Amino acid sequence: MKKTNGLKLVGITLILAIILALPLSIISVTAEEESPIESIIVENDGFSIIENDRNYGYMKKDQTGYDGEGNPIFSEEYFYYPSSRFTPTITITYKDPELEPEILTNKNYYSEILQESVQFIQEFPQKHDSPWTVNNTYPVRAEIGGASQTFNIKIVESPVESITATNVIIIENDIRYGSLTKEIIGYDENTGEPIYSDNEYFHYDPYAIKPKTITIKYKDETNFGTEILTASSNYRSEILNQFIHFEEKEIQDYENRWVLGGTYQLRAEIVGKFAYFDVSIIEGTGWQEFDEKWYYFDENGEMATNKWVADTKGWCYLGEDGAMVTDKWVADKGYWYYLGSDGRMVKNKWVEDSVTWCYLGENGAMVTNQWKQDSKGYWYYLGANGRILIKKWFYYNGYWYYFDANGAMATNKWVADTKGWCYLDAKGKMVTNKWVRDTVTWCYIGADGRAVKNQWQKDRNGWCYLDENARLTVGWKQISGKWYYFNRNGTMVTGRQVIDGEVHIFDANGAWIRKN
Repeated sequence: MKKTNGLKLVGITLILAIILALPLSIISVTAEEESPIESIIVENDGFSIIENDRNYGYMKKDQTGYDGEGNPIFSEEYFYYPSSRFTPTITITYKDPELEPEILTNKNYYSEILQESVQFIQEFPQKHDSPWTVNNTYPVRAEIGGASQTFNIKIVESPVESITATNVIIIENDIRYGSLTKEIIGYDENTGEPIYSDNEYFHYDPYAIKPKTITIKYKDETNFGTEILTASSNYRSEILNQFIHFEEKEIQDYENRWVLGGTYQLRAEIVGKFAYFDVSIIEGTGWQEFDEKWYYFDENGEMATNKWVADTKGWCYLGEDGAMVTDKWVADKGYWYYLGSDGRMVKNKWVEDSVTWCYLGENGAMVTNQWKQDSKGYWYYLGANGRILIKKWFYYNGYWYYFDANGAMATNKWVADTKGWCYLDAKGKMVTNKWVRDTVTWCYIGADGRAVKNQWQKDRNGWCYLDENARLTVGWKQISGKWYYFNRNGTMVTGRQVIDGEVHIFDANGAWIRKN
């Protein structure tokens, strides 16, 4: 009996020696022991996650049972938020005053003191029939060292209104966008080795096939406007600090593979919003027609976009989506060009746009600030915006010109404006300080280019008077309470005059005195 007790004493002594030899920084805790932790503090009591944020989850289907043939039945997809992806900062305070508080972050949430990791437990488990939804808060428990602290995860609404992506066209079996592969169709029941399909097929990698641009439109209340993402930024949103996630709408396999001439869809997604874009497979380089549109691929298989390409018929322009532009204006290096219905640059030709007429010069560029005559001999002036002037005055080299409702320069014509009547001569110049005959009689154009009215005017024969219609007065006219007489040439008479068989006397200034 004494020997047995002695062995027990030796055993206890050895255990105590081992415990005392351990460093104070390493503490093991069992369920029966009191936790050495004073408190666990989760920064800000948790955090918010934008709905369907790929940084914090993924699409998932739950198995709900089996069909009559023993095949599993799955639920509809829903977005699952794994607790392992939550990243709050956790501060652990220990009861032992000699132990400093320990701050754990998302690097495994590992405690060097306790030599274990934090365990996150969802107190509201997610399933297809109870997914986490927008504007709701869900409790998650952080456990370590026999202590725990519950914090909240809130799912917030996406700030994105919508996203759009440009379509993509690629050459078949282009190794930049995929590779040859064999599908695993099963496993050998004896060896467990994979069994592959008989034929290789080309698998197009959705992460290698990228649209030219992806446009994110944010909700009005965010005041973010729109954001355009491209391959140069790896499709990363600066506003959201997120990358676009790409996936196939339908999974490719050896029975359902992409083939020449086909069009397939990929999905671009960010924070719960997505857009489908088409990927079309075509054959070869050079000019290729697809879906009634023309595209051009260089010797490296690169599709030309936002670029001029010449063929035997002239210059063509390939737009942002790579399609040949037709019946459309294109701006390039400060000049405007027009691509006709055949997709070729228009030259030496009048073209009507949504505003009015323009002219394309020898090099195809829209003509600006120039005179241009048409085939009928009419002259036009193309302004700074390349459009002809319509119902406008234009001052050029010291003269005023007027362009009518058709844009043609007015010649040998009367034109009225807010200041009066003007006359344009045979060269289109506004007449000034000159007599001009209209359909009735003569008029005088003053220094401002307007026909003079209700005013005396002297010519080489004497004094004349222009009436309220700006026409030369002939016959009797009362002016400022006095009567005057103007002969058939419109010249004021003086002295003794026989008018209609009667003798009248006028003073030296032309005023009537009496009938003699």
